[in-house]
Amino acid sequence: MVAQKRTLEETSTSHKVKKTRIADGQPSNTSFSTGAEEVDFPRGGGSSFTPVEVKAIRAEAVKEANEELFVYIRGVVTAVYAHGSTDFSVIAKSRDENVKSSRRVELSLIPERINAGIQKADLKAGYTLSTAVKSIEDHGYILDLGVPDVSGFLAFKDAGQQPTNDRFHLGQLLDVTVTKMSNNDRICNVVTDRSIFTSSCLSEVTNASSLLPGTLVQSLITAASSNGLNLQILGFFDGTVDQFHLPNPVSEKAYKVGKKIKARVLYDYSSSPPRFALALTEHILALKPRQEGELTLREAFPIGRILDGVKVTQLEAERGIVVEVQSVTKGFVHISHVSEERVASLTSSGPWKIGTLHRARVIGYFPFDGLLQLSLKPSIIEQKFLQIADVEVGEVVKGTIRKLTETGLFVSLSGSIDGVVWPNHYADITLKHPSKRFKIGASIKCRVLVVDTERNRISLTAKKTLLESTLPQVSTFEGAKVGVVTHAVVFKIHEKHLLVEFFNNLKAIVPIKEASETPINKLADAFPVGRVVRVRIIATEPEHARIIASIRQASTNSKTVLADISAVEIGNIVQGTVSEIHKDNAVLTLQPTQVRALISLKNLANSQNLSVIQLCASLVTGDLLEDLVVVTRNTEKGFVIVASKPKAKEARVLKGPLSIDAIVIGQLVGGRVTQHTRNGTLIKLHSHIGGILHPTDTCDDYESGVPFPPIDSLIKAVVIGIDQGRKQLWLSTRHSKMYPDQVKTIVDRDICDIGDLHPGETVRGFIKSVAEHGLFVTLGRGIDARVQIRELFDEYVKEWKDRFTVNQVVKGRILSVDHATKKIEMSFRNSAQKDPSKLSPGDLHIGQKVEGVVKRIEDYGLFIQIEDSKLTGLCHKSQLSDNKDADVAVALRGFREGDCVKAVVQKVEKNKISLSLKPSNFVEEDFEDHDLPMKVITVFQRKREVSNER
Repeated sequence: MVAQKRTLEETSTSHKVKKTRIADGQPSNTSFSTGAEEVDFPRGGGSSFTPVEVKAIRAEAVKEANEELFVYIRGVVTAVYAHGSTDFSVIAKSRDENVKSSRRVELSLIPERINAGIQKADLKAGYTLSTAVKSIEDHGYILDLGVPDVSGFLAFKDAGQQPTNDRFHLGQLLDVTVTKMSNNDRICNVVTDRSIFTSSCLSEVTNASSLLPGTLVQSLITAASSNGLNLQILGFFDGTVDQFHLPNPVSEKAYKVGKKIKARVLYDYSSSPPRFALALTEHILALKPRQEGELTLREAFPIGRILDGVKVTQLEAERGIVVEVQSVTKGFVHISHVSEERVASLTSSGPWKIGTLHRARVIGYFPFDGLLQLSLKPSIIEQKFLQIADVEVGEVVKGTIRKLTETGLFVSLSGSIDGVVWPNHYADITLKHPSKRFKIGASIKCRVLVVDTERNRISLTAKKTLLESTLPQVSTFEGAKVGVVTHAVVFKIHEKHLLVEFFNNLKAIVPIKEASETPINKLADAFPVGRVVRVRIIATEPEHARIIASIRQASTNSKTVLADISAVEIGNIVQGTVSEIHKDNAVLTLQPTQVRALISLKNLANSQNLSVIQLCASLVTGDLLEDLVVVTRNTEKGFVIVASKPKAKEARVLKGPLSIDAIVIGQLVGGRVTQHTRNGTLIKLHSHIGGILHPTDTCDDYESGVPFPPIDSLIKAVVIGIDQGRKQLWLSTRHSKMYPDQVKTIVDRDICDIGDLHPGETVRGFIKSVAEHGLFVTLGRGIDARVQIRELFDEYVKEWKDRFTVNQVVKGRILSVDHATKKIEMSFRNSAQKDPSKLSPGDLHIGQKVEGVVKRIEDYGLFIQIEDSKLTGLCHKSQLSDNKDADVAVALRGFREGDCVKAVVQKVEKNKISLSLKPSNFVEEDFEDHDLPMKVITVFQRKREVSNER
């Protein structure tokens, strides 16, 4: 059972092609690697994957493994290779690599091998075992249990999944707990719940081989000594718990002979008679990593941490010493790490006797045992780097040249930490014969260029310019401030721009006009790949993670250096002094930012009610212009374009930065369109304030408006909603909203709530999306209607998707409105709009006034057929009069079949419609414009007739 997984890329030697071996350690066949680049193919008879596919699979496995470095798994030893055994697959390797490869233990995770000793009778509820996904079925997974004639079944619900969610892949290993066996003993139902797996305790087995590592078992203490405990497992088998796997020191009170406890099996160390090693520590029982308070052991004691005083508590002459780091934290120092000199054996009277204090350094972990791996060697304690994460980008380091190949120069920095210098970083110029400059074993001075902890790789540079540079080092996007001058390396050349690289793979673009003071015809001739250049950062675009730099402005003799215009936002109200006057525009210097700005003379003349000639005659250098609004920013050229502030009285634009607390609903604001989303247009009003313009809020007539204004265009809108938490505004450019005092026809009304829609009415909207089953039409903010395929056309249309596009204006009729689920159904069919016979009870709503004809008269009321439909509703006799004492029988006799009446919908339930003719439900206006071709008998007329009869 293994407790700790190492990062897959974390290896001291290159990957070797390994060959399958038989149990006695002899090779089953002999083969040699013929390719220059070796690929780790899966074992078991080869692979159908190409080398590229294997690399991709391996990279994905590395990513998944690094996300969870601690996991418990079951394994079975398949082969043990002692020191000195021969492995033909590593012939032609170095001696050190041969020695390392000959000392290893091979494990197997295949369920068939791990569960070889399990019998069918052991598969009872609560039994835990390791399985592999064999196939994926409609309702769950078929699992390989490794038990003959039995298959496992894991339902999706028992795996905590839905059939459409991310699934386990074929061959994936799963720890499961048995829930039940089928009646024919062929199917074993299991669950993957981790809590059930951890808490399941075994009480009986058929034989010793059924006790798998990791199983929680009932045990009885039979003896206790200073070295640990002896246990009797399940009443039949012997087991031991050593002191490293006890939560507390051995004492008679804590571990009394005859006490029953639960322990977890670690491994078996004897088959005749069966004996097992077990653990009682909390992290093993819970199958979790060892905790130090709220931190894991790795977090509490990171690799490289120096411990000033660790106390020796136990000494093992041939192995090493156990030390106490804290009251509950222990560490182990291997005998090879107690001294710089070789120590053959440790003695109780030597310098490492029990009770002595020593200075140590954390070099690793034994998470399975809950111990720190320590070293007392002074060289290790003083070593600068123990792992790649200790190396900082931009740091100057000294190393030893280990190897020079065609692909790079490999440098040993500290211990097992190596770095690589790529050929384009050997020097400021291209070296034709790098072997003459770099000798194996020689010292070299480099600067750290990239630290890639995910791939465990350090890239270095030996360029003299970068080594001796005193300029700021830019290695993060946040550190790329506008105006910073630094060094970069040209790494790619395009026709119109250069790509340069800073530290840590951070890149920037240099436009051709910013490459030199003089025009350049071909960038490749002036800036070869690998050249170190001095650049100035002139702009950053966080939304695109892009940096724009200039070589021209970083030159010491550059005449123009762009100002930082980041402090000037679009929409800001500014002022500036005139510095230059040209034919069509004037150049201003904004105060106090000193940013250059351009203003059109025509715009300035219009704002002052002057002609351009009159303005030019009066305008002089040094004049102060106020109330200017920023309309455009040009970061590449370092200037902004301003215009005179509009004189519209209703525009309530605040000077200086906008504040979300100062904005009120109804206020007019200005901003720049930055992005289009499914929910509308994003508008930037200020660096910290944004707005959303929904397509239905753009205009009062959808046909004449633009649902999504162009990117970078400037618009003025009215605030209709404020989200204080997100510092976001809901905006509208509807004329009726911006200028409510002005009278203008509203073709498409503002639909703010689902209650504003009623079945039968015709509305317009914008197509939001085209799906397989129809369309979704947005009618308002957060209000979308569905149009099914059958409701798109009156006739059958096969290729219907080609007729619709997103944001297209469409017109349709509301079929139904479900207030509970907020679902709206809509139809484009002409027959649906013109054929009222299609009217259904769901199209009616309570309080709706309808016209109809009396179809039948009964003693309990009237049956009224709603006009232009096949729907009939009942008006109970109690709904004829507001007077409770009135004789409703007389009122009923006053109606005749065929009479036209106007009624109010009282209730619609189970396709039954209840109507009312009470006069209180109507006003005189309901009948003023009534124009029917036949005699209309209204409630008011009938009431008068009843009075006359009396």
